[in-house]
Amino acid sequence: MSDIITIFTDTPLSDWNLSIVAGIVLAAIVAALSYRFAFLDTCGSILAFIMGAVIFGFGGWAYTFPILVFFILSSILSKSGRKRKKRPEISYQKGAVRNAYQVLANGGVPTALVLVAYFSQSEPVFYLYIAAIAAATADTWGTEIGILAKSRPVFITNLKPVPPGTSGAISVLGSFSALSGSFIIVLTGGFFIGFNLYQMIILTLIGFGGSLMDSLLGATIQGQFKCAICKKTTEKKNHCGSETTLQKGIYWFDNDLVNIGAVFYSTLVAFLIFIKEIF
Repeated sequence: MSDIITIFTDTPLSDWNLSIVAGIVLAAIVAALSYRFAFLDTCGSILAFIMGAVIFGFGGWAYTFPILVFFILSSILSKSGRKRKKRPEISYQKGAVRNAYQVLANGGVPTALVLVAYFSQSEPVFYLYIAAIAAATADTWGTEIGILAKSRPVFITNLKPVPPGTSGAISVLGSFSALSGSFIIVLTGGFFIGFNLYQMIILTLIGFGGSLMDSLLGATIQGQFKCAICKKTTEKKNHCGSETTLQKGIYWFDNDLVNIGAVFYSTLVAFLIFIKEIF
């Protein structure tokens, strides 16, 4: 067992020839399975393959496992409980099958950080990487599990009850799920790097903070639209077969940009906290 763990943890970044080839193969397998099980559409699978090849190839197993845990568990959560999620999903911009924009929103920053870590040979960049994935996981788990809560969520800016699925809504179940998702990613990363208790707590809270930032951006500047047919508020620019009208927020600031903003926020916070170790 110890020999297997050594293979996973001691793969050097300098052995790039073998790493790149192995990364391409593993990325191809993950992308193909994601398309087969309808986790991703065609464009999403292609982008996931490219990003996966970079992460798997340049980052080694330490960088690969956390994002695999995020992707696999989050995809399963997105597929589970579809009947109870069906009504709110009418208003959601994203569905169970994710596209290239959603792949980029969650994986773009982590992929860039892998390249930064590889070319700078700075191991503390891993803290930023874990913070970014923890934020993406916290947001996804908070949304996918929070929507199943029996009690009505509240709006993050005024704590007033709102319908399930409202952008900017938070709930006890959703918040606990977000915190749990963040912790799982930090725990996974800590297996390879060996975080101390302080680092684990800080990184978990940073990831959870990213989910709160996601809700705050969703409540304030994300575009919210009104459907002229069903009179419902939605994240979509087209609803019930007709164009919707902007009700509040910025027209072009959609859910994908909200996700990018949340991930970038957690990465920036981690950078400011661990800046001395990075440099």
